[in-house]
Amino acid sequence: MAPEPLKKLQQEIEKTQASNDEQAASMADLRDHIQRAIDEPENAPGLLEALRGSFAQFQADHPQLAAAIQSAVDFLAESGV
Repeated sequence: MAPEPLKKLQQEIEKTQASNDEQAASMADLRDHIQRAIDEPENAPGLLEALRGSFAQFQADHPQLAAAIQSAVDFLAESGV
């Protein structure tokens, strides 16, 4: 079962309309990273890196998505990832 911050991030990604092809690709990549981390927790460091790398990309156009990304980053960091 996925931790709540990751579930919320998945939901936010699904309801967010990408502003361009680059954002759409980044969102698809994040979806994949999240699922891999849920399926195999040893993949969580890769998710943390992907989230940190994508935060700035969504901060201006999609502040709710950026907030969900930050919550997931905080959760993973607090979990010792």
